[in-house]
Amino acid sequence: MIGRNIALMLLLAFVFRIFLMLWSFQHPLHKDIYRFRDWAMIPYLYTLSDPYEAKHITFGIDPLNLPPGTLYLLTGMYRVNIVVAKVIHKVTGASPGSLQWVNVQLPNAFLRLPAMLSDILIGYVIYLLVKKYGDKKRALLASALYLFNPAVFYNSSFWGQMDAINNALFMLALYAYDIRKQFLSILSLFLSLFVKLTLVIVIGPLMALWLWLERNKRQFVLFVALSVAVVLVLTLPLSTEPHIWFYQFLQKNSLGEMNNITSLAMNFWWVVFKPRIAIGNPTSDFDFTLDTFIGSPESTAVHVGLPLFTWALVITAVVCVPLVRVVWSLREKALKPKAVFLLLSLFSLVGYLFLPHMHERYLYPFFMLMPVSIALTKRYMWAYVLLSFLNFLNLYLVWHPMLRPALPYNIMNSADFQWLLSLATVVIGMAVYVKSLKFLRSVR
Repeated sequence: MIGRNIALMLLLAFVFRIFLMLWSFQHPLHKDIYRFRDWAMIPYLYTLSDPYEAKHITFGIDPLNLPPGTLYLLTGMYRVNIVVAKVIHKVTGASPGSLQWVNVQLPNAFLRLPAMLSDILIGYVIYLLVKKYGDKKRALLASALYLFNPAVFYNSSFWGQMDAINNALFMLALYAYDIRKQFLSILSLFLSLFVKLTLVIVIGPLMALWLWLERNKRQFVLFVALSVAVVLVLTLPLSTEPHIWFYQFLQKNSLGEMNNITSLAMNFWWVVFKPRIAIGNPTSDFDFTLDTFIGSPESTAVHVGLPLFTWALVITAVVCVPLVRVVWSLREKALKPKAVFLLLSLFSLVGYLFLPHMHERYLYPFFMLMPVSIALTKRYMWAYVLLSFLNFLNLYLVWHPMLRPALPYNIMNSADFQWLLSLATVVIGMAVYVKSLKFLRSVR
């Protein structure tokens, strides 16, 4: 039975998200939300595979570039919205289309709901894991660090992004593995990728670690094969040849839609090239929500004989080598909660700092995994708080639809200010990395 304190915290976190969502409806929506509405509506009017083509797109020209799991969530919530809207019209006696909030705010709310509920689920799983290996007070603290992190709730409740959903599936995979439900764990990992591909940097090392330390490797491989089969079966409504469909999808979309070496993530590459987010006119009712990304080179640009994309992979690999050596020395101890959550946090952090094409939202897994490590190791609280604040500022600079901003526009528009944010992120991130390596070598 769920405890009273965690139940109250989860309820408070959800109510807070509801109010934040309602407040966001007073401001312009991000273009991604209009794309979500497009992708959700098209299968209702046409066929399930049509969002992956441009012929029915009404907002912009972008067909769906996310895996089918996202498509199912979007169109599923759209259909629920249609049913609820019909009930409201029938109960109120209002003619269809006459209630503005039903036409506009209600579908936006339903599109946000899966991510907001995923936030709450992640908070509860964090609590369960820490409670099992620590105590209730630390479990509540770890859950609160995630649930009330501005970089988290701004993402799902105000902005309306969907990063919480695939992260929730990843967290469920870790919990399932912890309670010895290996098939459910592996299936959850594949379902996480079936929603979004952004957790590859964490799922890859985790799967390799599990396979390496797994005694019954034949069973492990069988569970992987079954999980792949489930994903292919779920793709059948889109194509009778799901393996070919997925291969073509990955060829087209696996590297993201922006080809800049940093796609608005204030990371190592921002420090190197000092790009700038140029913000629109603050006196206009609409232009202030627009921004232009200036000075981030394409990842195909050649520097010192190699494309930046290659340099990014090489640097990431070099930084990951000490992590791999630590895992090799720890062996079975690497799967202990004190070690594994810190290791996964570090892989997420390193990927965000050095990989190409990183978006500002891709530090999300770190904010989910690190609270467990903080609670179990009693370390890194200061770094977590600072990185949360810095990433929130990064998110805010990318999307801030409030005419009266939290920061003066001349500061927000400053390339020096943005560069300092990226420098602070890299310095703090690498400090956590170095200190964590020393701690991991002492894990017993």
